Amino acid sequence: MSTRSSIAIKRKDGTIESVYCHSDGYLEYNGVMLNKFYRNPKKIDSLINLGDLSFLDRRVNPDPDIPHSFDYDKRQEGVSVAYGRDRNEKKTNKKVYDSLKDYIKSFSNSWQEYAYLYDEENSKWLWSEIPFDNVENMNFASLEDKLNDMGLIESVEPKLDNLIHQQMEFEKVFDLETYNDCYESEEDAYYDFQGILETPQGIKKQIDALKGIIYDIDGDICLNDLSEDSALKFKNMANKNIEMLEEYGREQYPNFDSIPIIEF
Repeated sequence: MSTRSSIAIKRKDGTIESVYCHSDGYLEYNGVMLNKFYRNPKKIDSLINLGDLSFLDRRVNPDPDIPHSFDYDKRQEGVSVAYGRDRNEKKTNKKVYDSLKDYIKSFSNSWQEYAYLYDEENSKWLWSEIPFDNVENMNFASLEDKLNDMGLIESVEPKLDNLIHQQMEFEKVFDLETYNDCYESEEDAYYDFQGILETPQGIKKQIDALKGIIYDIDGDICLNDLSEDSALKFKNMANKNIEMLEEYGREQYPNFDSIPIIEF
């Protein structure tokens, strides 16, 4: 049985825009997903504007070059599934309410169990259970505090956290356009680099990618528009990241230097 929920944003003028989400609305899934991957107001807007959801995931938009639909075998991994976009259903647009009071009233006999509300003015997620027969008793509180109390806030070791941010910064400085095409938010980029750097093979692959960039710069391959100063800057940044990655890899894995790179 699905755990239904509401995902909404409270605008600075007090109006509320919301969508229905059919599956996994409990704190351990939708709550964690929203708190972790939906901190950027533009990304939240994109999600709300998508309309009612069958399933929430960490990305709003699919890769346009790969099929993505409502069918389980045609869904892109990590992409939310929407009734309108992905199954061509009608009347799935976001709902707009004039006030929090009107929003709460809308839950009467709705069979929804949780409500998640992004407060635009304070830049934070709130949450509330939805009492089936007594919605006026809904009480919105900090989502992050609740997840923290439940032990659902992931902590990353400081050295790894710094390493992840260093890779993100290099990607942004080196090719911001590609970075923005790849990631819908900083949280998406962080998650991807975290996954890469949590294995020795991933660290090796990241080092190899940085060495490839240095090789291209030295050979002036597809980088003819780089000035000499920019080329030197990128090379220095790449070399620094390589040194940090190698140091971290050797600290974490005693046999790091002998681990071969496996092509996927």
